[in-house]
Amino acid sequence: MFSNYILIAWRNIIKKPLFSAINIIGLAIGLMSCILIMLFVRSESGYDAWMSESDRVVRLHTAYHNPGRPSFLTVRSAGMVMPAVRDFMPNEIEVGARIFSMNTTIRKDGEGFEDNVLVGEEYFFDLFDLPLAHGSLDTSFAKPNDLLVTEETAIRYFGRTDVIGETLTLCCVAGRPIELAISGVLQDLPDNTHLDISMLVYMDVQLFSTFDGLLNTWNSVNVYSYFKLREGVSVEQAQSRLDYWLNNESPYAENAKDAGGVMGERKVTDSVQLRFMPLEKLHLHAHKHAGNMGDFTELGSDRMVFTFSLVALLILLIACINFMNLSTARAGLRAREVAMRKVLGASRGQVAVQFLVEAICLVFIALLLALVGVEVALPFYNQVLDKSITFDLFSSPDLLLSLAGIVLVVGLGAKQLSGTSA
Repeated sequence: MFSNYILIAWRNIIKKPLFSAINIIGLAIGLMSCILIMLFVRSESGYDAWMSESDRVVRLHTAYHNPGRPSFLTVRSAGMVMPAVRDFMPNEIEVGARIFSMNTTIRKDGEGFEDNVLVGEEYFFDLFDLPLAHGSLDTSFAKPNDLLVTEETAIRYFGRTDVIGETLTLCCVAGRPIELAISGVLQDLPDNTHLDISMLVYMDVQLFSTFDGLLNTWNSVNVYSYFKLREGVSVEQAQSRLDYWLNNESPYAENAKDAGGVMGERKVTDSVQLRFMPLEKLHLHAHKHAGNMGDFTELGSDRMVFTFSLVALLILLIACINFMNLSTARAGLRAREVAMRKVLGASRGQVAVQFLVEAICLVFIALLLALVGVEVALPFYNQVLDKSITFDLFSSPDLLLSLAGIVLVVGLGAKQLSGTSA
């Protein structure tokens, strides 16, 4: 019986080719536009969510509010803060690490190249689950000055990715060149990450402690401090504990006591604010703490994501309404067919099912055309957005279910309107 419904639906579609083409192409364009916009929205809202346990990683942001001066806000923190907070909150924090970046000259075979180097502490890979193309974390990031490069960087410098054992020279650190042997190769990171890694060096704390205002400071904010919260600890709980430390047991609190009457009734957190922000929220929400000041990559906008989502919904809604209206217009021309089916013994339910199958078939064909259109347009779309958005329908069950839901809802809506004469 169902195959008969499909056959009749197909005959009705090809019987009126112009009408069917207008209806299908109109809906396909709407679906294609909606899918492209939602791919962008998913990319923006899914930053760093692909890392395992990313929901437990937070970054520490700093804000200074001094009377009579403009507030100073940044996504970075002072070098001494991370170890102090980590040691004070062992019940809330599992591990912590400081990271900073440095633009420097990389020398290879006597030639110099400007490049960006990320310097991270021991627990970097406990915070960020980044896969390696060559090497093992047990040996590749195990001691100070171990150097990891991405596949893209390896190809840029050596023309291949298996470069473990090759050397590059950083010129200069603490006034002298440092020759580093490559101990591992990172897979190129997805586009939707706030990290910007070309080279990663295991931090030699003693070496970089000689830099003024970097690690041994409570006031200069030049490092990025990340923490992994323990299982079951919320960001709000950690923040409450952090505020207690700031107001009561931190060096800032000691300085406030020494200041005596200068502070008056003000708390430390009225002047110095340290705020945790979850890793997955950094791309869209870090600007609320510090604008776009000094982050690894350009921040996104939650307002823009909301606006694009609304636009996608409106496009889809307009396309669906247009499809249903056209289906309704044609239904009036099929009254004789409906009457003939009833005379021949078809029940009202059977006629309704026939209209439903035809509507779903039209929507399904439109969806197939939309998917083809997305594949064709995606390279140009990425070029315009300067992104590397990918589209793999079968590896995204949520997207697949959404599209299936659209087919069903639009088909039911078209049937409800066009099948009223049944």
